[in-house]
Amino acid sequence: GLCLVLGVADAGDLAKLAAGSRLQVQGVVADRERAERLRAKLPTDETGDRLSVVWRRTAHLPYLDNLVNLIVVGGWGQGDLQGLALSEVVRVLCPGGTAVVGSDTGLDAARLLADAGKLKLVKAEALGRKGAWIRIVKQFDPAFGKLAGGDAEGLDQVVAPSKEVRWVNTPLWGASWEGYGNTGSYGYELFAGGRTFHTEIDWIRPGSNQYSVVARDAFNGIVLWRENVADRSRIAGADETRVYVSEGKDTVARDAATGKVINNYGALQGQLQILGDKHGNIIHLGERE
Repeated sequence: GLCLVLGVADAGDLAKLAAGSRLQVQGVVADRERAERLRAKLPTDETGDRLSVVWRRTAHLPYLDNLVNLIVVGGWGQGDLQGLALSEVVRVLCPGGTAVVGSDTGLDAARLLADAGKLKLVKAEALGRKGAWIRIVKQFDPAFGKLAGGDAEGLDQVVAPSKEVRWVNTPLWGASWEGYGNTGSYGYELFAGGRTFHTEIDWIRPGSNQYSVVARDAFNGIVLWRENVADRSRIAGADETRVYVSEGKDTVARDAATGKVINNYGALQGQLQILGDKHGNIIHLGERE
């Protein structure tokens, strides 16, 4: 996912966060010269590929609504964070996203927690750490509705024509031409649990394809995992915890968060059916051969 670090003073802190996770980590500072100094000190290894620093020019964060998975804010209300509203932090968090906000000194924990409690769609709690620190989790807006993978209809009450480009969510190479035809394709896209799932086909050489199942964050398009699967695989359904894939002759349930196989149902007769129960959970129906 995508992580922002506000009030960062050391490029080493950004590097440690990236090295200990699979996150895309971006430092955000309000001073242009400090942003340039931090960029110059970022590591140049593979970890550095997931690191960046941006210059925040205004009191607002330069990100779209509902975009970021994790925000870490140290020294809240101090230095270049003066004038930044807590509502602005919550605005850019995606549903299900988390913000850790506080300071080791000079901050009142009860007041910070009370300020967070005034915001909509927020669940906040104090952290047992020196100083004043809180954890904020942004809740899903009920108006979004719930669309279980495999269902063609949702109850989204806020969907509307796009006002801006958010991200490129699908591969760019599907329409490229290398003389022998397209280099690949993608399809069977489903959305569930804040993730989007689809299959990709790399056309390695004539008569030889590599199929993959790919999961992306549905709010910022970042690839979460990619698993190679059997030829002619397709995604049959998904929910918040699992994605069901017809892989060759077998039907497999994979963990939605990691892509690892949870259950292999083997070969099934007839068409695979994925139905949702009254709680929104996915039920698998079918008969073994």
